[in-house]
Parts: sequence; structure tokens; C-alpha cells
Amino acid sequence: PIAQPLAGGTLWLQPPLAPIAIPVGGATGAPGAGMASEPFVVPNSTALAGIIVTGQIVVVDAQATDGLALSNAIEVFVH
Repeated sequence: PIAQPLAGGTLWLQPPLAPIAIPVGGATGAPGAGMASEPFVVPNSTALAGIIVTGQIVVVDAQATDGLALSNAIEVFVH
């Protein structure tokens, strides 16, 4: 992954990039109270073995540095 400084944090880029918009819920104006979930199905296929999937959340937040809040990045290995 490529580390790119952004909004006081680090955006981890790993092509191909596939942005997905997910609605965020939680108490308005309460820092750290937001949450989001996006269910997905992983097919039971040996063809997926060895695939690595990476992800990171970037949230538009008026109270955050430069108006964006970044999560830690994750890396998932399919076995």
C-alpha cells in the first residue's frame, strides 16, 4: 500500500480503488458516536484463496482536521 498524508492522518492506497458510499448513523454532534455497517457475502470458492482485500473508512466530519476523519486501514487474507 501507498501511504498518503491526508487531513492529519494517513490514507492507505492499494489499487484498484473502489469507493463505496455507506450511510452513517449515531448521535449527531457526539464525537465517536457514529457507526456504519455494510454486509457482504463471500462465496464459498477455492478460487478466492490467497486473495488479499484492504479497506479504510474516510468520513466527512466538519469537526475533524480538514473536514475528514480517517479510520485505521485493514487487510483481510482469504484462506
